[in-house]
Amino acid sequence: MGRFTTLLALAIVLIALIAALLSYEDGAVLGMNTDDFVRAAAFAAMALFVGGGLFGRGQLSTAVRSAVIWLGIALMLIAGYAYRHEAAAIGERIVGVLVPGMAISGRDGNAATVSVVRSADGHFSLSADVEGTLVDFLVDSGASTVVLTLRDARRAGYRAEDLRFSVPISTANGQTVAAPIRIGEIAVGDIRATNVRGLVARPGSLSQSLLGMTFLDRLSRWEVSGDRLVLTQ
Repeated sequence: MGRFTTLLALAIVLIALIAALLSYEDGAVLGMNTDDFVRAAAFAAMALFVGGGLFGRGQLSTAVRSAVIWLGIALMLIAGYAYRHEAAAIGERIVGVLVPGMAISGRDGNAATVSVVRSADGHFSLSADVEGTLVDFLVDSGASTVVLTLRDARRAGYRAEDLRFSVPISTANGQTVAAPIRIGEIAVGDIRATNVRGLVARPGSLSQSLLGMTFLDRLSRWEVSGDRLVLTQ
C-alpha cells in the first residue's frame, strides 16, 4: 500500500507539472487558474502520501517525516512552475548553442513569435523554409530585400535560365547585379510571409542568403534583446 501511495503521489506531481507547463499561456487547467491548480495538486499529493502513512501503517513519526519530504517536493513543484520563463530562456540558450540557427517558436498573446540566439560570429543566422526548401539565412536589416544565393535559389526551384540579372546591388565584395524574383512563401517557425519581393545574387557575389527588409517589414515587430533576436508577427 505504501509503495502504491508513493507512486500515485509522484504521478500527481509529474502530471500536474506537465499540465501546468503546457497550458500556462492559456492561464487555466481544467477550468482552474493555473497557479491555483499547481498549489492544489501539490497539496493533494502531500495529503495522499501523509494519509497513506497514517492509515496504512499507523506510524505517526513516519507520516510526519514523509510530510516534510513531500512538503519539499511540493515546494519544488511550485518553484518549477513559478520560474518556468527563466527555465525556458535557459533552454533556448542551450538549444541555440547546440543547434545554431534553430528558430524557437512561441506565443505572445495571440501573436506568433520566433527567437534565435546569436551565433558565435556575432550575427543572427536562422533556417527558413523557402518554397518548401530549407535555406540558411543571415538576418540583415541593412539589406532592403531578401537576397538568395544562386545555389539556394536553384534549390528552391528557380531556374537559372529564367533569371535576369539587371538590378544593381552593393555587397561586401563591391557593386554587382542581381535578378528580381517573387518568393511565394517564406516561413520561419510559425511566422509566414507570402509573395515576398526578393533578389538572386550572381554566383560568387554572396556567400550566404540574406533575410532582408522585405521579410522583416511583414512583422509586427522585431527586436534584439541581449543575445536573442525575437521576431513577432
